[in-house]
Amino acid sequence: MNSFKSFSKRIYFVSIKRTKHKELFWMHLTNLLKSKKWKIDINEKEKYVKTGSLLSEDKQGEFYYKIDEGRFQCSVELISWFPTELYKEISVLTTHLNNHFTRGKVIVDLKNQEIIYELNNDMLINLLYTGEIDYNIYLHFSSSRDSYRAFKKLIYENYTPEIIIDELQNKYEEFYNTNL
Repeated sequence: MNSFKSFSKRIYFVSIKRTKHKELFWMHLTNLLKSKKWKIDINEKEKYVKTGSLLSEDKQGEFYYKIDEGRFQCSVELISWFPTELYKEISVLTTHLNNHFTRGKVIVDLKNQEIIYELNNDMLINLLYTGEIDYNIYLHFSSSRDSYRAFKKLIYENYTPEIIIDELQNKYEEFYNTNL
């Protein structure tokens, strides 16, 4: 019975117009974030939610969850300024992280000297599968923390990209070996 209900819900979401997806997704997203009892700011007009959370012990991040052109977008600024002479090393680390991520990407804005991490996903996918919104928020948060720590080591602690990448690889291998 439960699988029939789930199947029927999916058929309904697939059959309705994209404008209705936006409305339903927004309702699911805001209800989910309210239920977590986080301190959130909701902008109904521009369809985004902002919340703060720690990227590390010393860095508070502003996380944005929004609807953008039919997509669910999660974003956070990792680094608000970096020295341009580190651009080559930042590019190496960014490329590695982007090759590792399956859904998100690190964006380096050389003009504003900032580094952002974004995760984008189709709204419909998030409506079709129970828990998908929550999973994307979790995935964005955990990837943001890993990315921030990596860039912090590069920019503020003078680690080389190779050492940081090796540490990340070891961390991911340990995770996969113990959890899969």
